[in-house]
Amino acid sequence: MCSGFCECDALLFGAVVTGQVVTNWATRGRKGHADLARRIVELTRAKGMKPGDHLAEQRFAALCGVSRTPVRSAFRLLKSNGFLSWEEEVGYSLAIDPAAAQGAEFNLPESFERQLADRILADRAGRRIGESVSVSALTRRLNVSRQTVLLALKILQTENVISQAPNQAWTFRPIPDTANALGDSIDFRLTLEPAAILAEGFALDRERAHVLRREAEAFLRAAESPGGQTEFQRLDVEFHSLIAACSGNRFLRDTLLTHHRLRQLPGSTNGATGFRLKQSMQEHIDILESLEAKQLEVAADLMRIHLRQSRNRRPSAVNRGSPALMSIMGQARP
Repeated sequence: MCSGFCECDALLFGAVVTGQVVTNWATRGRKGHADLARRIVELTRAKGMKPGDHLAEQRFAALCGVSRTPVRSAFRLLKSNGFLSWEEEVGYSLAIDPAAAQGAEFNLPESFERQLADRILADRAGRRIGESVSVSALTRRLNVSRQTVLLALKILQTENVISQAPNQAWTFRPIPDTANALGDSIDFRLTLEPAAILAEGFALDRERAHVLRREAEAFLRAAESPGGQTEFQRLDVEFHSLIAACSGNRFLRDTLLTHHRLRQLPGSTNGATGFRLKQSMQEHIDILESLEAKQLEVAADLMRIHLRQSRNRRPSAVNRGSPALMSIMGQARP
């Protein structure tokens, strides 16, 4: 999912664009803005944009779930490598065809504090540190200054991954990184996600839904690759976060969005087979189709089936032959 959360600068120094290496990126940008820049490139591809198309700050801010300020910074980063152009009366436009830059890799070295934050998370996921930890203990363990540790912890605090306790210790939120925790996560979502769909005031963000559908369809068309699990995790979290963000109930929305942020962390995947990943992605598409058709009851039923299937982790076809479900779908669809 996109966010401009890092307080530390990262030097952008290279990318592959339309088969050529673009080097010497003089612009310094925040790590969160670099991540956001990558996401913006993905969105321009998914939306089929062409050279010369205008990029509106507000539109991409809404698509990425952030304010206009980090989007503006991300646009500047993309301009510095030639992906975007800028004119005073026009604003930012695509300078190249995103489809032609499909293989582009943005070589964005992370700030030291960001690397340190990731290491702390990895140590927590590997049970090398406990649920509660002190700055002094981390300073000794990582052999860095207290101030550097505090900056790394502030990054994690902004991500809602860790909180500061009254006794000056820092406490991690529960991470769904074991079989039992993953099961508890899905049981938790089985209770809340269908309710989020059925809550009064649910309003689908159709533009984001359309982009996610196109990305899901592209995932289904792609051959299996070592990065399949990582790409699936990204799309899966974005899909479920979209459902949460569109809910008319603010408490359901905020609770689910926080939980999905934790699902992005290292180790928060269930190691499903490639077959199950693609099966699950098709279920995402089915749910989005029902939401776009305003068939909220059907979408909620499909969400329950989807989560139960993920809970079981069985590489078998979803039982859409259920008479009750098919009856509902038959009545709701023309």
